[in-house]
Amino acid sequence: MTGRAGIVVVGGGQAACQLAVSLRENGFAEPITLVAAENCAPYQRPPLSKAFLKNAGAPRSSLHLRAEAFYRSQAIQLRLGEAVTAIEAADRKAILASGASLA
Repeated sequence: MTGRAGIVVVGGGQAACQLAVSLRENGFAEPITLVAAENCAPYQRPPLSKAFLKNAGAPRSSLHLRAEAFYRSQAIQLRLGEAVTAIEAADRKAILASGASLA
């Protein structure tokens, strides 16, 4: 780590996941925290609404954009089941529904 500020990515969709992945792929070495209101890792939403629902036998993990082990190996912290309720731009903080804040 170089002492630069980390990144807080808000949302659990494909764009949020890809942002975190792209940061790592392009050499960003500082902390990355992905905050999502849902209690599961980022997953593919279009297949959920179509093919997945038709195939009741498909494992839920087949929808995940990345395995949870990937996030650990890339030092991307997942804060699942937490909603960002405010962003304090001047202080560079995201405020969570729990009252916690992330710089």
